[in-house]
Amino acid sequence: KTSETAAANGAIFAVNGTMNSGLTLHNGDKQRKGVEKSDKNYRSGIVIIYRDGSVKTVNLSKKQSYNYNTENEQHGGVWQAFQFGPVLVQDGEMTTGLKSKERQPRTIFGYVEPGHYIIVAVDGRTKVSIGMTEAEMAELMHGLGCTQAMNLDGGYSTSMIFMGKTVNERVNDDRNVNDMLLFAEYDADGNAPELSTVHADK
Repeated sequence: KTSETAAANGAIFAVNGTMNSGLTLHNGDKQRKGVEKSDKNYRSGIVIIYRDGSVKTVNLSKKQSYNYNTENEQHGGVWQAFQFGPVLVQDGEMTTGLKSKERQPRTIFGYVEPGHYIIVAVDGRTKVSIGMTEAEMAELMHGLGCTQAMNLDGGYSTSMIFMGKTVNERVNDDRNVNDMLLFAEYDADGNAPELSTVHADK
């Protein structure tokens, strides 16, 4: 479950991930090697986070390609990579041709500059929130100043956790997910301090 995974890894901040679908690199290690062929919505985008904190997106629906050996030679090497989609903003420009008009709960990863990321959880399927379309997500992330942004797994999976508490209005109870994006004060050995000792405002 998202709350259990966040707690077990000492996460200050966490969101659900990508269903571990397609290419996946975790802390420099490949978990899944293949870049699966995409459809219009799922597995059509790749986010690459380099060791220096910079980010690149690959839009497979635009027939862009990914080569690990080439990418790993840039910016100190590839540190994290995950695949879902669609890509919403690339190199400062909103993606065109986003056709899905469905408004759903969403989880979005955005990048401004090295070490500066914007993560958005959009509630939906409730009486007070109807969610967002793909085009609306692109407009939002572009307006927030993101130069790269991609849709992650949404719907029932959308979950945002801060300091051990879920802060969005989930559609259902805490859901089991395959992967998450976790942010914590990890040391060189991958250990995180107890949240009670963390000053999140700093």
